[in-house]
Amino acid sequence: VIGNGAGGAGGGVYQRAGVSTWSRVLIAGNSASDGGGFFALFGTLDVSHARITGNESQGPGGGLMMQTATSQLSLHHAVVVGNSTGDRGGGLYLGGTGGRVVSHVVIAGNVAGNGGGGLYAHTGSAPPTLSWTSLTNNNPDDASGRAFVDGGGNLAVLAAFVATEGADTARWDLHLAGTSPLIDAGDPALSDHDGST
Repeated sequence: VIGNGAGGAGGGVYQRAGVSTWSRVLIAGNSASDGGGFFALFGTLDVSHARITGNESQGPGGGLMMQTATSQLSLHHAVVVGNSTGDRGGGLYLGGTGGRVVSHVVIAGNVAGNGGGGLYAHTGSAPPTLSWTSLTNNNPDDASGRAFVDGGGNLAVLAAFVATEGADTARWDLHLAGTSPLIDAGDPALSDHDGST
């Protein structure tokens, strides 16, 4: 889902209701008023093995925005990198009181004009739960708003990728560089592609 635009919400994906599952997906270079990459109003959103990169919004949620009380989010095994907003939540903006679970995710290099460069959780919302997630190098801060619940294994370790140059973020190589401190720092219960842990 690359290079789309919306005058309203949801430049890449707009979910009004229901259940949607996104796996092995690239959401890149999309733009909107709110939720540049993803915007979920109601329903359940499950996103896994995803790259959410280079999306932008004027309002909240450069990469992804969850809006209402009843919406549910599971974001896991993903990278949220290089997204931006003029408002809050450069990478993720999480509102509402529904469940918000973020696990095994790298959130890095995102920018927000009004705080929550990596993650903004609305102060009236349910706190999201983060586990085995690296939340670093976002501007002006990594997280703001309501504090998240630490589900364990979170890493204050700077990610280093193979290549993040150029305006076309869909072409960035977001494999970990050989010198990345995230290598062998993740969940020991999971195996790498080569079978090691």
